[in-house]
Amino acid sequence: MGPERKTIEDTAKGNTLPEGALESNIESWGDYKDRYNDLVQKTRTAVFTDDVSGRFISFNDIFVEMFGYSREDLWSMKFQSLIHPDDVEAGNLEHQRRIASDQSFSPYQVRACRKDGGIMNLEINATRIVRDGRLAGFRSYLKDVTEYRHLVDTARRSEQYYRGLFESAHDAIILFDPDDELVLDVNRRACEIYGLDRDEFVGMSLKDLSDNVERGEEHIASTLEKGFFHHFETEQYRRDGSKMFLEINSSVVEHHGRPVILSINRDITVRKRMEQEVLKSQKLESLGVLAGGIAHDFNNILSGVLGNISLATPEVDPSSEVYQLLKEAENAAVRAAGLTRRLLTFSKGGAPIKEITSIEETLRESAGFAVTGTSARCEFKIDPELWAVECDPGQVGQVIQNLAINAHQAMPDGGVVRIEAVNATVTAQDALPLKPGHYVRVSVRDRGVGVPAEIAARVFDPFFTTKSKGSGLGLAVCHSIVEQHGGYIGANSGVGEGTTFSFYLPAMVGDDSPDTGPEDETSTETAPQLTGFRVLIADDDRIVRELACKILSRYGATADVVRDGAEAVASYRESLAADNAYDAVILDLTIPGGMGGRRAVRHILDMDPRARVVVCSGFANDATVSDYRTYGFSGAIVKPYKPAELIAVLARVLAGDDGPDANA
Repeated sequence: MGPERKTIEDTAKGNTLPEGALESNIESWGDYKDRYNDLVQKTRTAVFTDDVSGRFISFNDIFVEMFGYSREDLWSMKFQSLIHPDDVEAGNLEHQRRIASDQSFSPYQVRACRKDGGIMNLEINATRIVRDGRLAGFRSYLKDVTEYRHLVDTARRSEQYYRGLFESAHDAIILFDPDDELVLDVNRRACEIYGLDRDEFVGMSLKDLSDNVERGEEHIASTLEKGFFHHFETEQYRRDGSKMFLEINSSVVEHHGRPVILSINRDITVRKRMEQEVLKSQKLESLGVLAGGIAHDFNNILSGVLGNISLATPEVDPSSEVYQLLKEAENAAVRAAGLTRRLLTFSKGGAPIKEITSIEETLRESAGFAVTGTSARCEFKIDPELWAVECDPGQVGQVIQNLAINAHQAMPDGGVVRIEAVNATVTAQDALPLKPGHYVRVSVRDRGVGVPAEIAARVFDPFFTTKSKGSGLGLAVCHSIVEQHGGYIGANSGVGEGTTFSFYLPAMVGDDSPDTGPEDETSTETAPQLTGFRVLIADDDRIVRELACKILSRYGATADVVRDGAEAVASYRESLAADNAYDAVILDLTIPGGMGGRRAVRHILDMDPRARVVVCSGFANDATVSDYRTYGFSGAIVKPYKPAELIAVLARVLAGDDGPDANA
């Protein structure tokens, strides 16, 4: 152990007056002593005098009242015995320091205990008493600062509490100096959303954060004038230069005795993007309604054009110029029908409506359409033996369009977008989240700047984009479409190496793959005859009704026509009552202002479960057309159609090969 700590008495040795000297000196004051004692007793400050050993020499009534002891008790005590046990050591050290020093003393604080157990915080201001050049003792003045200490502690806890709220707030909090428009303080969240360190954030000006300084100044002036929250939305910059949407609420608060602006900034970038996407969705929905109306009317017109050309062509000598002109007109009508379907595809969404097909044409048309009018061009490498896939051609086309657009945007100065389609067999050993089997792999490659690995991992996240004008949904939509087809899409990129997006679609191989090549054009001479059959046709368009009658008449059938589903139900009921039911019914799916095919077929089947009903529509992507058996139909045909196509569907239906129970 080290040397024993000196006591007050040890420290005072050699620096004190002889025993009783102080009392003698005080006694010798005469009248001055009486006046002094009278003054001490009348003051409202607790005062006591002690010698260097700590023994009381005098104390006034306030001192006695403060501690609650009797005078007799106090005469037998030292002041150190009144100090709180936890502060005794500090009090002793302070007393020793005062004995050893002849300098003036600063007030110090200790806790003291009253007789009733109460604890006080005391501020002590002591002066030295010197007689004949030697230290005789101390005169101490006590101030009860308990309430003050409580207020200080409360304020400190309050400051810590609010600092905790300040730092843990989910919103950015910024203190602005309204005079020079500089940042005084920020919380942790502000640093996060702006991408700045606190040291570089503090001291920044308003113009460093926003390009609309005038609006910011108006906001500060308005807040100062009103003194309460002033709400508005604005755009500001992150450290990397990207913009974000902020919702700002601010008020005037006092900071170190002067008014400042407290701004609470909420990052609403995601919300604004969602609002924009909702608006975009609403616009697409409106476009879908428009496209549906156009497709319905346009396909009805094309049905008349294509059907009549197809009826006229066999009547002309194939070697004549007129025959060639009719064939060119027929091909143009087919291309026009494809353009209508493209418009519908652009406006539709949801679950894929699949068909078994080769996607080569979809790849070439969709990619070419995407880069039309840009400085990029497409190069294709497609396996000549490419397997067929079961897919929604419209949605696959949307994937190709988005990937091609993404590729040419990655090459702002122009370049080649390389598109490759090959057959691929996936095994359990391949590091792909796919079931083992046969797939068609499509790759879209650009020679752009590429992206770092940490960004490449997020490119399919909704609303994630590195483009200033991007919505962050294009690649997310691609991912969703491919996933709904039972496939997989991924990206491979490196900085300066360009980017390759590859997606896999399940393929139809061997017995599962039908002949997806061009259909043989069935002529009127080789098409099946429908002699003796009666067919009921419901369509709201006169041209389509008349065309259907001409086609059926050409192939030997008898046709009756009505304008909507309600008339079709009534006619079918009459035919049953006359014991002369129609052999087949063709119902237009969509009839504005009237009963459409989906409702009419239910009524007809209720009357005659054996009825053979074909759905006809200009909407090739409608689920009723692609999955017609589910809705009770026996067959489906899409407008515009060629005569041979209509007769082929009716022949299958009348033969019982394509009814609701054909695959049961």
